[in-house]
Amino acid sequence: MDVVRIETNRSCPLRCRHCACASNEDPALVRAAPRAIAETGEYRRLVLSGGEPLLRQDLERLIAFARAQQQQHVTGLGPSEARTIALESSAIGLDRSRAEALRAAGLDVLRVRVPGFERDYERITGVPGSFASARAGMLAAASVGLELELDLPILRANLDVIARLPEQLCEALGVTPSKVWLRLARHDPDPVELRTAVAAIEACDEAIDAMAVPAGDHPPRARLAIDRVPPPCLFTRPGRIGHLFGLSRGGAEQVGYRRLPGCERCTVVDRCPGFPEADLARDPSLTPAPIADERTRRRLTVVRGIDDQIARELVSRELGRDVDGNAWLVHTVRVQFLCNQACDFCFVSTHLPHPPPAAIYAALDRAAAEQAVVALSGGEPTLNPRLCEYVRYAKQVGVRSVELQTNAIRLADPSLCEQLAAAGIDTAFVSLHGSRAEVCDAITNAPGTWAKTVAGLDQLARVGVGTRINFVMCRDNADDFPATVELVASRWPSFVLTFSFVAPSTDLVPRTAALIPRYSDVFGPLEAGLRRGRELGVQVTGFESMCSIPLCLKPDGLGEYQQLPPAGLDAQVGDTGGEFEKPEVCDGCSQRERCWGVRRGYLALYGSSELHAL
Repeated sequence: MDVVRIETNRSCPLRCRHCACASNEDPALVRAAPRAIAETGEYRRLVLSGGEPLLRQDLERLIAFARAQQQQHVTGLGPSEARTIALESSAIGLDRSRAEALRAAGLDVLRVRVPGFERDYERITGVPGSFASARAGMLAAASVGLELELDLPILRANLDVIARLPEQLCEALGVTPSKVWLRLARHDPDPVELRTAVAAIEACDEAIDAMAVPAGDHPPRARLAIDRVPPPCLFTRPGRIGHLFGLSRGGAEQVGYRRLPGCERCTVVDRCPGFPEADLARDPSLTPAPIADERTRRRLTVVRGIDDQIARELVSRELGRDVDGNAWLVHTVRVQFLCNQACDFCFVSTHLPHPPPAAIYAALDRAAAEQAVVALSGGEPTLNPRLCEYVRYAKQVGVRSVELQTNAIRLADPSLCEQLAAAGIDTAFVSLHGSRAEVCDAITNAPGTWAKTVAGLDQLARVGVGTRINFVMCRDNADDFPATVELVASRWPSFVLTFSFVAPSTDLVPRTAALIPRYSDVFGPLEAGLRRGRELGVQVTGFESMCSIPLCLKPDGLGEYQQLPPAGLDAQVGDTGGEFEKPEVCDGCSQRERCWGVRRGYLALYGSSELHAL
């Protein structure tokens, strides 16, 4: 199971009108909690809730028992999947001594329910002085290293203050929470109409996204709690709030939800449960606005939960090769998922929140231990304010070398480029998908950024960072490849040009002929570009990479690629997830061991008739 929630008790010191908790305790529920924990089996996150769990005098023993049970049921979980215990609480009455005891027992996360700030909090909770007590409890939790999350109920009583609440709390605490959960209160006697709630969610999310936080840390990202989640089509810009949802295929059937006529035309119908039944009963005029575009579907989708998706995409292990017969291990570490461009062929989940710095440092430690080359990537890694710090840390712990994978837009700033060079980047790998703005900006869906990338490349040349320019050939820019070779020759003659072919590598990349051409359709401009590169002295590489085309289709012959090491997936590199296939025509090919083969997505589109054995 992904998340298990167990109610530990029903009593609470607060008197919130929107809460169903009682003032009197239910002894049967208190006695049932240990048995419920024992029966959960294997899970990744256990959430203990109430009432107010802190009122249980045996809470530490309950958490320790849960941690012991957790350790007995971890066989089916991968090493990157966190096994955490979270406590939902008001934090009232929590002091440092008890916070230390809870952490020692095995608690990882304190998720604090906060309906307002100062007087608004006390007006909603009905208890004078309660905000000060809650603030003291949150500070106590943070002081002992517990991860802090906020749970903000959306109420009729706090609609006018909810968007300001996260920033107010961060300033009051001096601590940035890791997540902010937005929850439509189910038991509010004056419930918020769904469309009004959606507007409040959007306002709160935008406020969190723009929130300034100390020391260059990232702001928290908002999430939607499981109760009464509205469908994404009700939002003004559903693609922008993908991080709130984290929809996954197979999640369409949920109790208490119903799809309406029109939902069947939506691209996320296989993962969206529809409208909450309670909201449909209150407002029969609710209607869906089916999501039709592919990009929005991609931004709303994750494989499992948000945290799992971050762990899944944080690091990729690959084989680096060169034409002199050398091979090495590459760890691509994604320090940032967001991006300032939006290429249709991008396979990164750019809607994900920022990965936690601790996970990035741990990834750099692993790369150093395995003597790997590190490629700091994204999304767009230069959007991360800690990037120079990560570069310095990677060099400090002894990675073989550090490559920066970037679109170089922000490197147009001479100061940032100089800082990264001084921090120790060894090479830059810069995406440039056309020789002019009309071509490249259409590919990246980011008007005006081609000129900034060119300026960033100029700065890299100025500071002397060795650079490879990556041209990803797709349907719309294939004919521009020769002109891109000429641009590199005239403006950055010392740089290397790398050819890549658009890859239907994940569910995020549309597997359509409009994006992905046949190999044979691009032979003309590819061969012309390679010929022009030889004439102008531009080194064109890329055919050693899994991001290129099969070796038998290299239009000007293998030449220097005859000495490539095997592309075999040894135990150190790991598995590519069955993404590549070598069809029957590859049997007996002299380059079979050096060639990656063909991506299954390409074979599904076009088959293998273009291939031939060498």
